[in-house]
Amino acid sequence: MLEETGNPAMGAVVVVVVVVVVVVAVELRLVSAADPQPCAIESMTMTRPPSEIRIYTTALCPYCWRAKRLLRRRGLQFVEIPVGRKPALRTWLAEASGQQTVPQIFFGERSIGGFDELHNLDRTGALESALTEASPRQPS
Repeated sequence: MLEETGNPAMGAVVVVVVVVVVVVAVELRLVSAADPQPCAIESMTMTRPPSEIRIYTTALCPYCWRAKRLLRRRGLQFVEIPVGRKPALRTWLAEASGQQTVPQIFFGERSIGGFDELHNLDRTGALESALTEASPRQPS
């Protein structure tokens, strides 16, 4: 049909519609999750308790994807909490982290920031010590 009309704009419209449909499908799946849990792939190689690292994300955030990939490559277990269509959670997150952007990453109760901060901790070798500082202390 596009070849018959010779209208290249029509092809762009079709691509946009397909992308929007995929985005809505992904977002609806995330919103319907009652309790955020690590996906099966994450739980295969994780070594830390899920409550220790939390990452607040949205579906179409490339920095969220990069942060999750970095954590997975380091073998770190985390809980992903989607905030895409949850205004109350987004409000709490902004208050708790002091930031309006995603991802927001917490080690225990401590906000470490977003992907840039996580990457910097990893690049400088400070990631493990930051996790150790956030770990609950065992009674002696």
